[in-house]
Amino acid sequence: MTAAVPVLIVGAHPVIVSEDPLESLTDKERASLSKLVRVKVAGDKWSITRSGRYAGLVRTTSLALWIEPPFSTAAFLYLLLRRSGLPELADSAYKLASTGHDRGHRSIMTVLALLMGREAEKLAAAHIAQAYAQRTQRLGVVRGRPLWHRQGGRPKDGTVLTRFDEKTTDVLENRLVLAGIAGAQRWLSGGVQLRTQEFVWRSLAEPVVPAKHDFDIAMSRLNRLTEAYGPVLSLAQALLFGLNFEPDRADVGINSPTFDLALLFETLVEDIAALAYKRHGLQVTRQTSEGQALVDGLGRTYRSIRPDLVVYNGEVPKRVIDSKFKPVYATGGEKPSGKHRLSREDIFQTFFYATRLAQRHNQSRPLPAAIAAPLLDGGQAPHEAFRTVRWGEDNVDTARLDLLLVPVDDGVRALRRSDHEWCDQVVRPKLATNQITN
Repeated sequence: MTAAVPVLIVGAHPVIVSEDPLESLTDKERASLSKLVRVKVAGDKWSITRSGRYAGLVRTTSLALWIEPPFSTAAFLYLLLRRSGLPELADSAYKLASTGHDRGHRSIMTVLALLMGREAEKLAAAHIAQAYAQRTQRLGVVRGRPLWHRQGGRPKDGTVLTRFDEKTTDVLENRLVLAGIAGAQRWLSGGVQLRTQEFVWRSLAEPVVPAKHDFDIAMSRLNRLTEAYGPVLSLAQALLFGLNFEPDRADVGINSPTFDLALLFETLVEDIAALAYKRHGLQVTRQTSEGQALVDGLGRTYRSIRPDLVVYNGEVPKRVIDSKFKPVYATGGEKPSGKHRLSREDIFQTFFYATRLAQRHNQSRPLPAAIAAPLLDGGQAPHEAFRTVRWGEDNVDTARLDLLLVPVDDGVRALRRSDHEWCDQVVRPKLATNQITN
């Protein structure tokens, strides 16, 4: 990477700098940066720590930070590619990244760059996206529609101004692939591996500086002939912008790629739950937002709700699982207290999801619910007795909420070897087994 300033690694321990990292930033840039890292004054110095939810590269005019993911590079890439809709590449990335334990930016971005080059080469040998573009040109022959009204008389050179449609490969999809290759080259030594691909795609499209929404547009335009562009565009987007919900803003000069770890963890929980419940004949479904759960006095949507996952037996819901990327829930010792306990907001939110879903399906008993939190290195997990919250008296109709602790690296390894038993133990607490399957 051609950076004017060294890249500081923000990992498990704070980074101490001697100059204020926020001094040259605008208020909007500071607000954007505060979502990624925390900056505090420490005497005559400043400490930078990761916020916990994001990983990736952050660059400003005077600062370059790599926010390390709190789990292995191999697991990070595996989940990133599965979340991006590239399960066939997830195993390849895992194998490439498993050779080392470095969580630095070059390890992660180099693997993505290598995959980008490989997939772009495969795509170039397949169907190339094309479209008709309208052109206006003065020609010596009539082509398309002559624009007689714009001639202004008989031209001396004998040409005719015409408007015609011409097939071209200079379309958004090919421009984004070229931008992805340019982004990948920054992470490969000298960029030699991708020079051939750069030449190929430059012959197809003009170079552009894309915005994040360009990828959304290109993805929405894919069809039967261009569906092979999906994996390449996903890799290009990951290299250039990362993976998160935040829209890009022209007035904020903070460069990505940054990655929302909550999205990756949600993917891990979904895959583990699907593998665990499949053997019991149950299905796990990622939910869409519901706008009629909370309405105002006029019957209009007040706020939408969306539980992450619902376990179904046919069309009957059996359990609600909400993933929360909050490692603090998995630490705090056998008897957690304070911030190590589930927050009131998370408890009420998940109980509401479960109650609403039971109501919609005319069930008299409340659905069992669960909050899944990541179990990372360090800290002592709470005892099983402190991983359950009951609403009301202890009887058969009590609403129940379980805390599921999900080890990220072990979870990815279990998925790769299709370990049903391991996944079953994670998502199906012993005390709740009968209640879920009956």
